[in-house]
Amino acid sequence: MAGRKNVWMLRWFQALLPRGLTGSLNCCGAFAHLVAGARGLRALLEGCDVVPKYYRIVMDREHDADGVTHDILIAVRCSVITPIGAP
Repeated sequence: MAGRKNVWMLRWFQALLPRGLTGSLNCCGAFAHLVAGARGLRALLEGCDVVPKYYRIVMDREHDADGVTHDILIAVRCSVITPIGAP
């Protein structure tokens, strides 16, 4: 029964999101950026001569994730539900 409640809550949350945002949350690759960044961080912590290489990878994935965050915030800001910063 708890599983059904969780699904209902997720559907309710998705119904509140702007129309263009629900698809981008599923396809945006945010989780791929997260996993790639975590793998890079793990390799970076190994140390030695690989630190500069994996530091760059971690920073690049963080930049990619920032882009996803930016897109989501713009979509929310433009929605009728949450007009952030509107006069």
